Amino acid sequence: MDIQRKALFNLLRMNWLLEPVLDVVDWQVEDYRALTLEQLFQRLEKEEIRLDRESFVAHAEQFDCPEAFTDSLVAEDGGDAAAEDRIYLLIFELWRRLLPERSTLSIFCDELDHQIGLYDAHKLDDLESLEDALANLQAILDENSDLGNEPHEVFRTVCEACANDLEEFLYDFIAEQIDAGDEPYATELLDGFYDYVSDIKWFHLLRARVLAPTDLVAANQLVRQIVADKGEDRDLVFNLEVLSYMVEGGERETFIELVQKSLPA
Repeated sequence: MDIQRKALFNLLRMNWLLEPVLDVVDWQVEDYRALTLEQLFQRLEKEEIRLDRESFVAHAEQFDCPEAFTDSLVAEDGGDAAAEDRIYLLIFELWRRLLPERSTLSIFCDELDHQIGLYDAHKLDDLESLEDALANLQAILDENSDLGNEPHEVFRTVCEACANDLEEFLYDFIAEQIDAGDEPYATELLDGFYDYVSDIKWFHLLRARVLAPTDLVAANQLVRQIVADKGEDRDLVFNLEVLSYMVEGGERETFIELVQKSLPA
């Protein structure tokens, strides 16, 4: 049972949308959400699996997730690898629609990837659905951490079931909330995910950006600490991001210090 399986197909579709010349088979990158229930069941029948709404729901009662359900059907069917993947994608979509009360990690991560995809494509009429998905993500992380699991490991497990780079998305999304003037929501997200992200220096930079409009002294102090702690890492992408922020209001001495630390040794 592989909960990363759907993420791999989501990633393939994401890459194909960016580069339509990629060598793929249609069923690998199809939008299964656009198919009707009748079409989904018809395609299963082509794979010699005969189910309808009632029998699907009844059969699914025996399993905890669409991956296990698929494994049982594939074992009975004995098809090749491509057939197994086609069956999986159909079962996954049917589970997502017909059993909304039985969400699994792979189902949740698929929805999170879907919302991020809509956001990146500017197809969200408002942010409510994405905000709900991020709130659910935080709840999942908090619940599992409260059970005694190490926070970074919990986040890593969720990330592995997603096609998107969640840590990178969180940074970009929070930065965009700051740009839009929604510092309260940006702060809420920073506080909510602070214990989970692995490269925390990016969140420290966001924290400085949130502070700057009302407390420039505190913001500059935080940037000085970032430069002192992380400037020697020679992470050029991060250092350029800090320098870009400092152009508009940072301290000259700190700016020069980071430039010097960013130069080749």
